[in-house]
Amino acid sequence: MGWLTIIGFALIGLLVLQVGQPTSIDNLGGSSSGYDIGVHSQSDPRAGVSTRGFWSWQDYPYFVPDVEPIVVDLVSNYTVSWFTKPDSFIVDVDWLKVGWSFSRILLRADVYLVSIVPGRPAVQYDRPFWVYINGVPALLGSTVQRFNQTVIVDVTHLYNIIVGRSLNITIALRNWALPDLGLTGAFVVNLKLLLYPGPKPEGLPDTIIPLFAYSSRTSWHGISNVWLDRASPIAWEVVRIPGGVSRALLILYTEGFSVDEFWYYNIPPDRLIVIASDGVPIAIAQPQPWIHTGGLSPLLWRPVPNIKTLGFEPLIIDVTGMLPLLVGTRNITITVSRLQNYWTIIAALALYTEPRALSYTLLRYTPIKSEVSESERQVGVTAGGVRIFNYTIVASRSLSAISIIGTTAGSFIASTHMSSFIRATQLYDEEFVWTNLTLKLGWDYRTSITPSERIGIFKPFKFSKEWVRDVKYGFLVFPEGDISKATTGNPVPANFSLRVIIDREELRIDTSLMLTGIERSYEGSLRAVSELAGRMMFISPTSAIITALTKAMGETIRIERANEWRYSRLAKTNLPLSEFYTKIHGYNEWPRWSYKSIELTIKQNPSNNIIS
Repeated sequence: MGWLTIIGFALIGLLVLQVGQPTSIDNLGGSSSGYDIGVHSQSDPRAGVSTRGFWSWQDYPYFVPDVEPIVVDLVSNYTVSWFTKPDSFIVDVDWLKVGWSFSRILLRADVYLVSIVPGRPAVQYDRPFWVYINGVPALLGSTVQRFNQTVIVDVTHLYNIIVGRSLNITIALRNWALPDLGLTGAFVVNLKLLLYPGPKPEGLPDTIIPLFAYSSRTSWHGISNVWLDRASPIAWEVVRIPGGVSRALLILYTEGFSVDEFWYYNIPPDRLIVIASDGVPIAIAQPQPWIHTGGLSPLLWRPVPNIKTLGFEPLIIDVTGMLPLLVGTRNITITVSRLQNYWTIIAALALYTEPRALSYTLLRYTPIKSEVSESERQVGVTAGGVRIFNYTIVASRSLSAISIIGTTAGSFIASTHMSSFIRATQLYDEEFVWTNLTLKLGWDYRTSITPSERIGIFKPFKFSKEWVRDVKYGFLVFPEGDISKATTGNPVPANFSLRVIIDREELRIDTSLMLTGIERSYEGSLRAVSELAGRMMFISPTSAIITALTKAMGETIRIERANEWRYSRLAKTNLPLSEFYTKIHGYNEWPRWSYKSIELTIKQNPSNNIIS
């Protein structure tokens, strides 16, 4: 596509405003600062998860036991103004070996934005924010661009690499402060573990190993991280999977950058992740369209971030049916189809092991079955005589296998099927100005395992994820020079006008007994509108700084619902743990910013601490 398309979707939060810098909810009021921060109509009373003092937060954990957590400080006041490489911190928690057990473990990150230039406000882009525990991904998401944030994620599945172990905590926060360009912000990070005393959950993986921690496409040895681009679209790593594995789960995070940050706007917007073992595909995955807090329009996510933006939801793929293709020493490869620039893949393999040797027999294997159709046609002409086109793609893929896994005590059959789906329709004109996008993504897998003494759960494992997006987008740029030659030393000024309407965005996730024996359902929806106009300065052909505003407005409404159940082996039924609902309304019109939390409801099963 043309250069204007690339420019339009490289606006990742380029708003530079000279306004005050509050640091918490408590001091955000008052007419002098121009901010009006509403109060929660209901507050979350659960121990350890309060977000008081934080202006932007993402996704409460669903179920929190009714006990005070043991808080372990992992990292305090870690400041990043200029990123060169990840930093690691060793935390000794050997004292947890003595008689302790926990029913849930949460990782909490509190992040502040501060100025490195005295007398100037803290201004920064949204930045990738990744946290690893012993090389395994624990939290992946984006920072906010102004003020502060908190995000809490469930890491109970890492129980056996956390409890009673010394922890190597690694943070990769890819931030660069450039005061000459108005980017004065440094991020200050505080990390804590919240360990809730109680019975250790059933169904936990025995070990979790990071994938691609020593691959051909990473310079951060020891932590999972792969960078792919058009010049190097494939990464590989030799991995040894022990022979006593009776179940394996692939935990997969994906994120596009540069031109592929908004990959779903590219033509074709078809991306498929393929993981192979010795050249044979063992997993396929559909990446998710994460919008960072400055994506599409700098005002849309202020102060309410997009769904799952601050803490991404990974894909979890049960690949037990593929174990005959995995066990042993294997060359594991990963690639993204039709990629432009860049993709990062972060993954881990959760393993359930037996004390005895196992045998693996592949009964049936169906390689990737692919169906793709594309169409492009002219649908109209603008008043100025510019032609308008419609592009549509529909693509689906599937992969499946059936295997026998044998032990001295008998054998069981594992059947794994996974599939992905994408349908996208885009309107654009011949000057590559986008006006509309509708996108529907689906991904799911199902693994059925016959009963065995080790597995002991008599229902299929499944994970499904569906994302629907309906966006209207108009972006006009009127350059006063040749943008293709723009540099930081020779910037090109321009006027611009930007309008974004998200009529509908919905995310649905359903899991069945994944990682911790917990079944979850999640629904998130978003409605948003933003208008922005003013002056900008291109510092490269694909990025720019907004230098003046003539109009700025954004409004966001986000609703989230979640349910969580624990499976009872005794009753062979699901017992409810908690229900969660929140609705947040955010509105801003520069220089005034405001939000109001309309409703927050959490219901917990009163007997949740004694479920068998």
